[in-house]
Amino acid sequence: MKSKNKFSIQTPIAMIIAIVTGVTMLATYIWPMPGIQVTLLNWVTIMAAAALVIGVFNLVSVHGRRVIEGKNIVNSAALVIAMVAAFFIKFLDQDYLPAEWMLSYLIVPIESALMGVLVVSLAYAAVRLISKRPNLYSGIFITTVLFSLVANTALGLSIPIIGDTIKPFVTHVLASAGARGILIGVALGTITTGLRILMGADRPYGG
Repeated sequence: MKSKNKFSIQTPIAMIIAIVTGVTMLATYIWPMPGIQVTLLNWVTIMAAAALVIGVFNLVSVHGRRVIEGKNIVNSAALVIAMVAAFFIKFLDQDYLPAEWMLSYLIVPIESALMGVLVVSLAYAAVRLISKRPNLYSGIFITTVLFSLVANTALGLSIPIIGDTIKPFVTHVLASAGARGILIGVALGTITTGLRILMGADRPYGG
C-alpha cells in the first residue's frame, strides 16, 4: 500500500516536471532565451551521459553474472572482454594507435561482413517473396534488389546506360525520395509523441 501511494504521488510530480520542461524548451525556440535553452540542453546532455554509463555498467553486470552462472559463457565473456578492452584502449592510450588498429582490423571487417550478410538476406527475402506473394509489388522489389546488386559491381558500372544514367537516377532520386519520406514520417511521429507527452496523454516516465 505504501509503494502504491508513493507511485501515485511521484507520477503527477514527474508529469508536471516533464510538461513544464517541454513547454519551456519549446518556448525558447519561439522567444529566444539563450541562457535557459543552453542550461536545459546541458542538463539533458549530462543526464543522457549518466544514463549511458548506467546502461554500460548494467550490461557488464548482466553478462558478467551469466559468465559466473555458466549461461552463454562464450558470447557473454567475449562481450565483456571486448567492452573493457575498448574502454581502456580508448581512454588510456595517448597515441591512439591501438584504437586505429581496432577500427581498421576489427570493426571495419565486421561491418563489411554484415553488409555481405545483408546482400544474402535480401536475395533470400526476394526469393521467398516471389514464391509466396507473386504480385506487382514483389516484382518491383525483386527488380530493385537485382538492379542494385548488379549496378554496384564493376560489371554494372562499366555498362554505359546503367552506370551513368539509371544508377544515379535510382540512387539520387528514388532512394533519396524514399529516405526523405521515412525521415518525414519519423519527424511527424516524434512531434506527435512529444505533443502527447506535453498534454499528459502519454507518460513514459511513469512506468
